[in-house]
Amino acid sequence: MIEIKALYLKKKIPEISELTLRVMGGEIYVLLSSGENVLHHLVNIFGGLETDFRGSIRVDGHGVTAGADRTQIDLTYVDRGGDWPPTVKIKHLVAFIKRSGRIPEDDFEEFKLRMNVDQISHLRVGDLNEVERRRFLFAVARLRNTRNYLIHDLAKGMPIDFILEFKDHLREMKAAGCSVLYLSNDVFFAPEIGDLIGFMRKGKLLLELKGAKVRRMDLKELYFRFLTEEA
Repeated sequence: MIEIKALYLKKKIPEISELTLRVMGGEIYVLLSSGENVLHHLVNIFGGLETDFRGSIRVDGHGVTAGADRTQIDLTYVDRGGDWPPTVKIKHLVAFIKRSGRIPEDDFEEFKLRMNVDQISHLRVGDLNEVERRRFLFAVARLRNTRNYLIHDLAKGMPIDFILEFKDHLREMKAAGCSVLYLSNDVFFAPEIGDLIGFMRKGKLLLELKGAKVRRMDLKELYFRFLTEEA
């Protein structure tokens, strides 16, 4: 479970104001925001990189605090940009994953076959095209096999085959009881994956709806109401 309670980012102009939400096991919560900087601040708080806030974030009951080692928390972060530098070679990345342990041998071998690791091992992460890179980095993230995921707009700008594959993975994660907090500004994609959808504007959560209800609503109206910046 991922729980955010009364989260307030202490800036001269608050970027996040009293944000409270909960993502249960087997649930996908899509948090939409008109401001991309708000989502980046939230990611930094999860990662222990942002210190100037009050409130709390808890993952399976354990608090996320500034400076904490995120690998010690049962949470995997997946960003469309990826956490790995583009100059890192695939073979070195895979070797590091192998040494890190906690990955069953069968899962690791299946990953190598599915991602054609032997064929691309000589390449750098930055040598992969955008679709290949996101698919590979998401597969790497899934190897950790955690129960909680923070995903930052991974499907944005991707072709339909990637999106269909990604949605299949999300269904698997839900079936396994995972909690997924998906950060985005895409109101049109949100109801395709979200059990709950939250709408933020200027750092405030203004509305929270079930995904099934959003699918029956006018998405263009929701976009112009919540996800366009005010003059």
